[in-house]
Amino acid sequence: MTNRALYVSDIVNQIKQTLDQTPALQNVSIIGELSNVSVSANNHWYFTLKDEKARLSCVMFANRARLLKTPFKEGDEVLVLGRISLYEASGSVQCYVADMQLYGVGNLYVQLELTRKKLAALGYFDPGKKKPLPLYPRKIGLVTSHQTAAYHDVVSTLKRRWPIAEVYFHHSQVQGMEAVKQLVDALKTLDEQNLDVILMVRGGGSIEDLWCFNDEALVLAIYDMQTPVVSGVGHESDITLVDYVVDQRGPTPTGAAELITPHQDDVRYMVLKLQNNLAQATQHYITNQKAQLKQYQNHYFFKNPMNYVLSEQNKLQILKNRLVHYVESMTHQRDKILQLKQRLHHSVNQTMQAKQTQIKNQQSLLKALSHETALKRGFSISYVDDKIVHRIDQVKIKSKLKTKLSDGYVYSIIERVKEND
Repeated sequence: MTNRALYVSDIVNQIKQTLDQTPALQNVSIIGELSNVSVSANNHWYFTLKDEKARLSCVMFANRARLLKTPFKEGDEVLVLGRISLYEASGSVQCYVADMQLYGVGNLYVQLELTRKKLAALGYFDPGKKKPLPLYPRKIGLVTSHQTAAYHDVVSTLKRRWPIAEVYFHHSQVQGMEAVKQLVDALKTLDEQNLDVILMVRGGGSIEDLWCFNDEALVLAIYDMQTPVVSGVGHESDITLVDYVVDQRGPTPTGAAELITPHQDDVRYMVLKLQNNLAQATQHYITNQKAQLKQYQNHYFFKNPMNYVLSEQNKLQILKNRLVHYVESMTHQRDKILQLKQRLHHSVNQTMQAKQTQIKNQQSLLKALSHETALKRGFSISYVDDKIVHRIDQVKIKSKLKTKLSDGYVYSIIERVKEND
């Protein structure tokens, strides 16, 4: 052997360098099926991408994985962006993933759900903001493509069910690049024509075919409409965002046309039923009025009007006499009340004068008996230690005596006490 033997690490290192220095492998986009997904304690993602012929190990470090907004699961078809290198410890080629997203139809459903949640949170799908549909529309707007079967189905259904309605048709593409703008323009044009209701319909198709009905601009335009809008997009299982914002959704274009119109046969039947009910009610009213008229004819007033008038006059005279009697009785009672009032007034005055005289006499008597009057007549009151002296045994020789006169006090000292003879 002439070549120098290399260690495994040398060979692996050379392979790694070759891979890392190949520009085409440093920014690759890979489509494959997601499998063997595991998340480490450090939140690093380890998984395998596979197709029918090969497998590729992948790693997505935590700093990149935390930026993912889409939930992934085993079996999802994904598109990853990253670089190809060699993991030296295991000697395996793997992809170091910088970003990952669902691929194809799966990604469309994710976008649809994210948009639906956003618009729902903003209140665009609030049931309380739905407008009621007219019971008997006379002016119906129709937005669709005139080249579709949906157009012919709706028009024939409206003519069959409710031919008196006038259809205001506005052509618009219902898929493709220009569909959203044309749909919005058509709706705005019809909204200005004072219509009763507007139909927006399209036949079935794939999610890609129906994708224009998931456009946020179209949802906002429908939300701002003054005219009620009913959708009939695809089949019953095809749910688009416009089905959430419209005032009502039909399962199909034909179903939407049936939803907004009554059937002429049902209306005719209802009218006939109302006519019958009205005729019965009229006949019943006439019968009752005839019976009442017959009762009036049998009344004794109509048989002998003068007797009735005399009888009523007698009743009136009796009431008149009673009224005169009541008036006279009330006049007599009024006179008695006036007399009693005068007597009461006189009695009260006499009693008041007598009481006033009695009070004056009592005042004069109290004044004559008061000690102030006695003092003015020459009497006096003597005190010892601020106590009135009634007997000589209440005082002692040399005691201080205070004597009250009518005009003041006299202070003296007791020198002698003598009892009455």
